[in-house]
Parts: sequence; C-alpha cells; structure tokens
Amino acid sequence: MNTAGRRSFYLIVFIFLSASLLLGACTTTGNIPAPEASNSSASGPLAEITFDVSLPAGAAASASLSLEVLDEVTGLALNPSRYAMTAIADGRFSAKLAFAAGSLIKYRYIREGTPPAVEYDSTNQQIRYRTYHVTGPDQVQDSIAAWNDQPFSGQTGRIRGQVLDAATNSPIPSLMVSAAGVSTLTASDGSFLLEGIPVGTHTLVAYSLDGQYVTFQQGATIADGATTPAVISLNPTQMITVSFVVKPPQGSLAGIPIRMVGNLFSLGNTYADLSGGMSVIASRAPLLTLRDDGSYSIVLTLPAGFDLRYKYTLGDGFWNGELATNGNFFTRQLIVPQADTTIEDQIGTWNASSSAPITFTVTVPENTPATDSVSIQFNPFGWMEPIPMWPLGNHQYTYILYNPMGVLGNVGYRYCRNEQCGVADSVDTAGPASTGKTFTTSSTVQTFTDTVTEWHWWQTLSEPTTVLAPDISSRGPAFWAGAELQSDYNPNWQSHYSASFQTLKGIGANYVVIPMTWTFTRDAAPVLKAVPGNDALWSDLAQQVSLAHESGLRVVLAPYVQFEVASQDWWKAAAKDAGWWDRFFEQYATFLRNAADFAAQNNVTALILGDPSLSPAYPEATLANGTPATQPEDIEARWEKVITDTRSRFTGQVLWQQEFTGNPLSSPLPVSLFDAIYLDWAAPLTTSDSPIESDLETEFGRLLDEEIAPFQSEDGIPVILALNFASASGAARQCVTLNGNCLPDVALSQPYLELQNIPVDLQAQVDLYNAALGAMNTRDWISGVITRGFYPPVALQDASTSTYGKPAMDILWYWFPRLTGANSQ
Repeated sequence: MNTAGRRSFYLIVFIFLSASLLLGACTTTGNIPAPEASNSSASGPLAEITFDVSLPAGAAASASLSLEVLDEVTGLALNPSRYAMTAIADGRFSAKLAFAAGSLIKYRYIREGTPPAVEYDSTNQQIRYRTYHVTGPDQVQDSIAAWNDQPFSGQTGRIRGQVLDAATNSPIPSLMVSAAGVSTLTASDGSFLLEGIPVGTHTLVAYSLDGQYVTFQQGATIADGATTPAVISLNPTQMITVSFVVKPPQGSLAGIPIRMVGNLFSLGNTYADLSGGMSVIASRAPLLTLRDDGSYSIVLTLPAGFDLRYKYTLGDGFWNGELATNGNFFTRQLIVPQADTTIEDQIGTWNASSSAPITFTVTVPENTPATDSVSIQFNPFGWMEPIPMWPLGNHQYTYILYNPMGVLGNVGYRYCRNEQCGVADSVDTAGPASTGKTFTTSSTVQTFTDTVTEWHWWQTLSEPTTVLAPDISSRGPAFWAGAELQSDYNPNWQSHYSASFQTLKGIGANYVVIPMTWTFTRDAAPVLKAVPGNDALWSDLAQQVSLAHESGLRVVLAPYVQFEVASQDWWKAAAKDAGWWDRFFEQYATFLRNAADFAAQNNVTALILGDPSLSPAYPEATLANGTPATQPEDIEARWEKVITDTRSRFTGQVLWQQEFTGNPLSSPLPVSLFDAIYLDWAAPLTTSDSPIESDLETEFGRLLDEEIAPFQSEDGIPVILALNFASASGAARQCVTLNGNCLPDVALSQPYLELQNIPVDLQAQVDLYNAALGAMNTRDWISGVITRGFYPPVALQDASTSTYGKPAMDILWYWFPRLTGANSQ
C-alpha cells in the first residue's frame, strides 16, 4: 500500500476507534484518562506545559477542541489520551497538562464532532503527530493549518538546515526533524528540508530514532515564501546498560514467549503508519529470556535521559499487550537514568476482563519451507499487522489471544507465511480482499482448530525443471551472478532477508542488488525524502547489507525514487519551469549523496544510477504520452555534475541502468561517466503466445549481436544483463495482459493487486531464462547476469517476475556457479 493509501486507511481507523474507544470513555470534562502509571515510570518531578493553539483561518470560533497525547507503542489511533481545551479568545484554545521532565510528547489537535475532525498540514495531508520535549514548565504556541474537511488557506515558508555531531562536527544521518507536525529525516550530510510550514513561530525538534543524540528543541519563525536556516549541533548521549526483569501475571502459561516493544527503533517501532494504525511490528521486537524462577529478563543498551515508552507483550503493541490491573491498555514510561541499573516489573494481567481467551491452533502443509514462520492476522475494522505464531512442531502452530476484547465484535482472522498476509495466505483466505475466517469474543473459553490444506501460490511441483545444459564457459569470480531485490518495501520484511540471502548464496550467486528508495512527496516544489514504512531507513538498509555480507554476497546499491501517485501522473502534473528544475536537481543530488555516503560507509561494491522512473529528466526525453519533456538547456551538464559529485564520495564502481526495448541502444549520457552498463532487458523476443524455446534463444542472440554488441564495442564498456521475466503468458512478448491491456512492470511485482488475476505460467519463465542464458553463454563480452524483481520476504510461485521459489531458480542454480567458476561443471 502506498503512503496515500495508508493515510486514507489510517483516517478510517481513527474515526472507527474514536467512536468505539474514546467517546464511550469520556468524562463530564471531556478528558480521557491517561494510562495507569507504572512502578517503573518516571518518578522525577512533573512540569506543567500550557498548550496554546489557534484555529485555521476561517474556522468557526465555536468549535470544541481537544488535545490528543498519543501512544506510539500501542498505536497512534488506538490508545490516545484526549483532553478538552478551553476557548480563550480570537479563535485560540488552551490546555494545561503535567508531564515528567525529560518526556518527549507526541500529540495533535482534534476538533470534536461526529465524527471528529483530524488535523491536516498545509498540503492537506494528515498530521501524524507534533513533538515537544519537556525540560521544565513552559508554554507551547501552535497553529492549526487545516482540518480534513477544511483545506489549508494561507502562506507558508520552509526550514532548511543541517544537523552535526557537536563532538566531531560530522553530519548525522537519519535523524528525525519536525516542526508544525511536518517531519523529515536528515540525509547523510546532515541536511534537512521542512517545506510548507505555515507562517508564524513553531517548535523545531530534532531527535534520534534510537536516542543516540540528545534531543534538540528551539523556536523557529517562518515568513511567507522565506527560508529559515537552522544549523543544529547535538551531543551524543551516554549509553548505559539496563537490565529488565519482569514477572508474568499469576497463572500465566509457563514459558509463553514474551516480547518487549517500545518507542525505540530497536524495540520494533518503525515510525511509520502501518496496517490498522500500528507503528510497532512484533517480529522486529526482541524476545525476553525465560529464567529458572519463571520470570523473564532482557538486557538493553539504552541512551541516558531518553524517554522510553515500552510494554511487555505476547503479540505487538495492540494485540496481547500487557494490561493494567483494571483491564486498560498499559504503556510504561522510563526516563533512562544516567548509570547502569536494573528495572523490576510486574505484569498486571493479560486478560481482558469482559472476555475469555481464544486459542488458535493450525496445522500447515508439509511442503511449508523449513525456514518459514507462520503468522496470524486479525481484522477488527481492517487487516492489522500479522503476529508470529508459536511453533509446536510437527507442522503445528498455536496462538492464544487474550486482549483486547472489549472493543471487538466479529473479527476476521487468517494464517500466512512470513507475515506476508494478502500474498502468502492459506488458499481459502487468499488475497487482500479476503475477510478471512471469523470469530466473536465470548465470556467462555474458545478454541479454533484449523488446517491449511494448501498455501496460495505454493505447491510441490511434480515435474523436474529441464535445464538446457551446454558447455558453460566460466567467466571467473568477477562475473556478476545474482539477483536484484524488488524496490517496493515493507518493514515486516526485515526479519526475512537473512533466509533469502542464504538462498541466493545457495544457488551460486555472488552479487545482490539492494534498492535504496526515497519518495517524492510533493510535485509543486519537489521534496524527496525517506518516508518511514514506504522506504527502508538507514539502519534497516545497513542491516540488510550486513546480512548479505554475512551470507558471502557482494552488495550493489541501486538508488530509486518512488512517488505517491503513478509516476507518469507526477511528471505530467509537475511545473517543469526553471525553479522547479532547480529544486528537482537539488533534491535528487541530495539523494545520490546519501546513497554514495551510505555505500562508502557500508562496504558496498557498486552503485547503479539511471533510475527508469526519472527518464523524463534525462536529456532529450519524452513523457509517457510521447510529447517532449520541457527541460533546461543545460540538462546534460546538470546530470554530469550530479554524477561527478556522486563519484567523488564513492570510490567503487558506478553503473548506468539502461532500458533496452529492442530499438538501437543509445545512452542519454556519455558512457565514459560510468564503469559498466546495467542493461534492463525489456525487448520482446516473439509475437507468439506459445513460443518455441529455441526460437527465443535465437532472437535473444540476434538482439545481442545486432543491437547491443555494437554499442558495447564502441567504448568497450562492460555490460551486465538485468533480466526481469514474469512467470506468465505474454512475458516473452513483454506484454502480460489483463483485460486486454499490457501491464507495466510494476504491476508484475508483489503486492500489487493485478497479480491476483493473472494466470501463472511457471514454464514461460523457465523458457526465457534458458534462452537468455544460452544466448549469453557464447558471447564473452557480457560481464554478468542479474535476475530482477526478487521478492525477498517469502518464496512464491505466482505470476510475478520474482524467481524466488520457482523452477526458474533451478536454472540459475545450474548456471551461476559454473559461470563464476565456483563449480567447474
């Protein structure tokens, strides 16, 4: 789901829960109690903070406003504490609240009504939250830009700055910076841009996702159309060791797996709007260690002074989290002390007072891969994040659901592999539109015993894969043999990369191409940034690279941009005037600097430039409708500067990705700028729906000889073949059809809905890889072969271009080690 889709779903969740959770709990003053305090909560002094906020221009002064203090661990829409505000004068409202000193408050404003109105920013996008760091009594001055039912009308400016390490003066990457509810992450050079900030004075806050730096906070004044500079120096925090020892509730099932989830990146927080309003993913959070006395423990290295919010859970922050003794949601707070310490906690209860636990036990097929995990996913008002089940052995898994029960009616549930629900489901609940099986909460204990007879898109193949096996010419270990991961991303993939990398190594791969993506969030004045949940963040990418290296793979980084709308629509709507192009190149250059710096710091072998989605920005380009793109006269010089600057920061190889559609091959930029061409094969090999494999190989060879070899020999530049064949009829024609229309490549990757309706033809993909590798074998000027579109979280036998788990992977298993010399026949 793209970011726009997540926001729409998030609003639906907010409205649903406002009705079911909040309104029924309001007191006569309009307040909703904060979660019950914990013995391990901050015990220092409280500071009174006065929140003073003004309504949007033209808003009715008679509105009723509330301030929501948000719980990022349970879920932003799932457990807010709402406080009524008092109208003071001239469309301004005020509320006074007390917080522990050191707290980092995440909050937003709500206009009460049926349904309540949600605060929006100047681009009419929902505000995720505002941040405020409590250091003592203070007054916060805010202004609301818009509501979901009242678009923004006013003037804006921007904040542009850089964040540096005060001790070393080095830039700090991936630091969260926010003002007026608008947030961004710093690039590798520490730079940041907050665009579209309403005119006025706002609170600028910068903080580390894992607390490695002391939080910065300062007022920032914005003028119409102006840029407010901000150079920020942050001191590193002192890291201490905290030992947590927790006792489960009386009568708790012995040895039950308990996780610790929290507001740190390392405790499962993704800082993203995930399915169902969640921010925390269970599989990313650590499991506690069971001790001999029945208690559990975990030792964490934490930043001193950090405002840690956490809870113990049998699931994630919402499902099966610990409850207060009165049955309410319960999130703990600890202002991390300055010295090593031990925290002893007692879990109040798992059980929701109004309902009995529900046990789910499932038997899965024997052909379930041994490296797979099995998850359960719940649907109370929309599908939420999957929860890992507990393995029993003998292909059986179980899960006991204790809470929350009070807000649930009929709930859907389904089982899936590796958390990829909607893609790798049980065959009887397959697809994103499925409502699953159902249950209703009850005061009596319930048990559901299910059997997955077959996984969707996964079967035991009865026929062996036929490999056309000529004498294979070994090219040596420098030959590229590997896979490019698909550029779409979900944070719940993170725990499954290790298995996919080991699979690649097992078929003889020596390279893996890992995408780095940022997303364009505006078109009027382009803003390109890493969007949590949509793009893998710095630390997640670093972990992916580390896991690949541990598996014995060389890593290539491919920087790609993403869009919140279809790329052709974004380019069509873009102004493309002089100021627009200046901003575009400034933003894209920052992205490539980020990629180059990351590659240099993480021992990456090569970079691949030439993102196809940016083709309208390349010299002499056209738009999707065939009309010439409006470009500045110095477009080529701008690109050469961007590439030269990128190369100055990264000493490894730099490749250019060039799409080949069958027409004479030419590069929009001088090939002398690059070390090799990454040839994205998009040329049809036949006009037939039932091609003969030998004809495919002949045509592949003809195109290599007549169209690509002359281009390669002119400059002697190495060529890496990047193959992206779908396992569907029409793949050889480069036209997999649905409803009579050829689908774009993006629709042939998971989790796009179109794949649900495309018949699978695994043999078509086998034939294409046999043909391509056979044609390549006798042409020693080809320097590598990469299979593109590799779907890393789970092996599937769908119609996508991924080869993971398909017979085409057997072809690669035969060829790769022989091409690299790892197997000399």
